[in-house]
Amino acid sequence: MIAPLLFLLTATPRAEIQRAYDAWGAAYVAKDLAGLDALISPDFVAISPNGHKRDRVDFLGAIMKNYASTSGPKLTKFVVTIDKLEKAGSGYMATITERWTFGDKVLGQVTADGWAKNERGWQVTSTRFIRRLGAKK
Repeated sequence: MIAPLLFLLTATPRAEIQRAYDAWGAAYVAKDLAGLDALISPDFVAISPNGHKRDRVDFLGAIMKNYASTSGPKLTKFVVTIDKLEKAGSGYMATITERWTFGDKVLGQVTADGWAKNERGWQVTSTRFIRRLGAKK
């Protein structure tokens, strides 16, 4: 019983944020909007390649729209790798690689995500698209 508690006391921000990304990926594949919602801060902003900004409600709405789509192969895996993590004010900025598996095709992108820890745990405060990755089979 003590070992799990020690882990909680010694977990690094990188490990905690990676666990949040793992929860994000599992929630995304399961179409668990409540699970995703719990990981997004109230003041969240997403910035697209053309500079268009989406708030939390718009961002979750876009995810719901993706969930409603029935065309194409089903998403079976969503994996996030933290490539770089830097302290940014009271939180962290993570440069990540996301990979989505649809059948035998793997797509991906690189984003920069802001993270802050509050009473609900680690929540993403922002995401900025950096680049798409080519499809792999």
